[in-house]
Amino acid sequence: MNDLPALESALQHHRPLRLPARRRFIRAAVAVVIAPGPDGPEVLLTRRARRTGDPWSGDVCLPGGRLSTGDAGGGAAACREALEETGLVLTEANRIGRLHDRMTRAHSRPLPMVVSPFVYRYPEQAGDLDGNHEVAEIFWLPLSVVAGREHRRTFHWRVGPLRLPMPSRVHQGQTVWGLTLMMLGELARVAGRAGV
Repeated sequence: MNDLPALESALQHHRPLRLPARRRFIRAAVAVVIAPGPDGPEVLLTRRARRTGDPWSGDVCLPGGRLSTGDAGGGAAACREALEETGLVLTEANRIGRLHDRMTRAHSRPLPMVVSPFVYRYPEQAGDLDGNHEVAEIFWLPLSVVAGREHRRTFHWRVGPLRLPMPSRVHQGQTVWGLTLMMLGELARVAGRAGV
């Protein structure tokens, strides 16, 4: 079943929040890559490699990273990062929309960072993607998992001595939470309004 045309149309009518002062902050971009799956649209995700000192080590995320001086903008950074992290070639021709800017903090220091998600359509699930040293695993997640009640769980995020309960989704041993879940939740709501 190919619901991507309906989702693409819904994304064209979606008005994402763009933080007006985003250029004053550290900026990052992520690629939200969707492809048709057997039960509807699926999203490309990665699980970060485990590294000492990385607070998100081992977490599930969207391909992406900080903008560099050579990037023409957020969309270009998202395409570059997707290529570096997964080997997937994306271009502006694949881009079908954008989601809300999200404010978080930079990895290496407690400074604010704006993350801009750009949505790309891929004609089919790309097989044999080759992750770089930052990536432990690459997989496709059905978008229906994000909206489905049966996949909802509570994830306990450790911050020093505290264990903070956070909403999450679990599918085939993968836990999606935090900023990634917020972005995918927004995409799932857009898809739901389109009847996808």
